[in-house]
Amino acid sequence: MNKSNYVCFTADEYIGDSSEIFVTGKIEKTDFPLHWHDFFEIEIIVGGNGSQNLNGNEYELKRGCAYLLSPTDYHSVKANPEIEMYNIMFHESLLSDDFLKMITEKNTNCIFYFDNQTFDEILALCKIIEAEFQKNGQYKNEILRNLLECFLILFLRNISPSVKPHNESNHIQKALLYIQLHFKENPSLIQTAKVVSLNPNYFSKIFKSIIGSSYNEYLTSLKLSYAKKLLISNRLTITEICFASGFTSVSNFMKVFKQKTGVSPKMYAKSKLN
Repeated sequence: MNKSNYVCFTADEYIGDSSEIFVTGKIEKTDFPLHWHDFFEIEIIVGGNGSQNLNGNEYELKRGCAYLLSPTDYHSVKANPEIEMYNIMFHESLLSDDFLKMITEKNTNCIFYFDNQTFDEILALCKIIEAEFQKNGQYKNEILRNLLECFLILFLRNISPSVKPHNESNHIQKALLYIQLHFKENPSLIQTAKVVSLNPNYFSKIFKSIIGSSYNEYLTSLKLSYAKKLLISNRLTITEICFASGFTSVSNFMKVFKQKTGVSPKMYAKSKLN
């Protein structure tokens, strides 16, 4: 894939292998090209101006704006001429399954413009989180985890879940979370069953009975949903979108896409952009 068109920012590069979180306040004058992360990211705009393409939609970046990105989101950022912000990047391992479930059930375009009072509360908490991150005190990670959860509660009050929770067992809930975060890597049924400590055959059976579709059907639906978002961005080739969405061959991607939508990827993009 042409990385100049679609880049993956990795946790190893931006967070490091010795921590689960990285926090900084900064003034950004650099434009970031279309990319996605294999970690979660929160950005809070303190001042300046800019714009963002988030999942194919354009948004203004200004004071009072904040957004939460998961590994299923992609975006590009332009500073005009600069943006002052707080940036919080963290591994999924930092949060409990309950918190991960809440933030993965958020609206597709998770960008918000807060009122002054709420934004002042968010900024105050950002300063506390940044100060704690810069310390090397005892129980640092535990304190940061609790502070981040407080921050997310403030953030999630402004988010209406876009999907209804399933009446599912704890095993299937954990499996859905794992698939949603790692679908681009094409996790096999056996691999996911191992994550939730179930026999593959039993896992396959209860997955279908609870979710209403087979494991492979559900995985394919996530990949297609992501591919549709990339198609609307109109910035990538069909081949780039194919592999960025977790498909292993262009021919299979074209075939599956048309089977599920009734049109080719190119025609789908054209219909949405007209």
